[in-house]
Amino acid sequence: MAFSQQSSSGSHSSADRQMSIPRSGLTRPHWLGRSNKQLAILVRDCSGSMHGTKALEATQACEVLITELAKPENHGGFEVAVIDFKTNAKLCHDVPTATDLLGHLHPVIGGGGTNMAPGLFISREILERPIFPSQIYLRPVVVVLSDGLTSHPAKTSEIATQLKKDADIVTVAFGDDADEPYLISLATSSEHFYHCRTGTDLRAFFASVGTTLSVSLQRGQNATELLSQIHNQ
Repeated sequence: MAFSQQSSSGSHSSADRQMSIPRSGLTRPHWLGRSNKQLAILVRDCSGSMHGTKALEATQACEVLITELAKPENHGGFEVAVIDFKTNAKLCHDVPTATDLLGHLHPVIGGGGTNMAPGLFISREILERPIFPSQIYLRPVVVVLSDGLTSHPAKTSEIATQLKKDADIVTVAFGDDADEPYLISLATSSEHFYHCRTGTDLRAFFASVGTTLSVSLQRGQNATELLSQIHNQ
């Protein structure tokens, strides 16, 4: 299971290494305030290049992530939005809890162009909604999955810059044809970009993201730093 992460120096590692789900330093606490909440937004590439096997593998990886977030020890603390983009974008799941979403995730269905901008625009609209003052929301996380090149890079970058003021953005290149430099530019930092070359890599990575978010929620801490530390070993 190999995926690569962009280093802070801007250069890729010379070879893929074994991926290890982060455990060191991520001890789960035995307490969790029931008011703790975190919003996770999945922005998924559903363009024509994502048809067939890629679509199935992406769907399975997203299901792995939802399963992790829906675990009982998280006490329903995760709210999840799922946005699919192609030529346009669609809000497939409008912020249910991960528990409610489990088993009901809309599959990735490939077809059309690759326009990431409307997907990020919907993400920004979701972040602008009011929240209940009695609940403690950690910094939201937006996970962007793509296997290709966006058709409107300038607009997409503009919206991503706005998003990063209020949320962490993790970008994931899937397969061999994704625009790595561009996806790196969209992420919160170069350490928040990952490359998953196969469906197996993607499932393992999304499991790591789920574990990382769960730990941050249970600690009552933002996930910004931990999301940059899902290392290759």
